Order: sequence, then C-alpha cells, then structure tokens
Amino acid sequence: MKCLCAVVLSLLLGSSRAAEYKFPEWFKFGAASAAYQVEGAWNVSDKSISIWDQLLHSQPGLVMDGTNGDVACDSYHLWRRDIEMAEELGLNMY
Repeated sequence: MKCLCAVVLSLLLGSSRAAEYKFPEWFKFGAASAAYQVEGAWNVSDKSISIWDQLLHSQPGLVMDGTNGDVACDSYHLWRRDIEMAEELGLNMY
C-alpha cells in the first residue's frame, strides 16, 4: 500500500496539472528513520549494542563493502541539524 501511495503521489506531483492538486489542510507531512541506519555512535554513552552491531562486528564480511553502523549518518551527534532540515522541509513530524 505504501508503494502504491508513493507511485500515485509521484504521478500527481509530476504531471503538468500538479498545481491543481492540493493536500487537505489537515494533512501532516513527516519523515522517519531507522536507528541503525542513521544514528551511529554504537559505543557512546550507555547505549547497548544492537543485534546488527554484534553481527557485523563479529562477521564483517556479511556486507560486501565491509561497512557497518558505527558512524552511519551520525545522527546521534548531528540530531540538531536533522531537526533543522526537517523544519526547512516544512515537515510536521520526525
């Protein structure tokens, strides 16, 4: 269903009549993320090790290029900038 919504939105927004389409006033735009993919700082503070940290530290060859989530996008340290960017995009939720 999410995929279908994304396709419909893309078609509507990409059409020459895109200006005719408006989201209702009550519609809220938001963004989401997954901690392992964006957070980084796997061994900072009192964070516990995730199953992904454990797996990729014990078997680094599982990912073709050897990367892991140790730094990722470093949202753990850059969270203020993440919030600023969400505001710049006009998001209502993050």
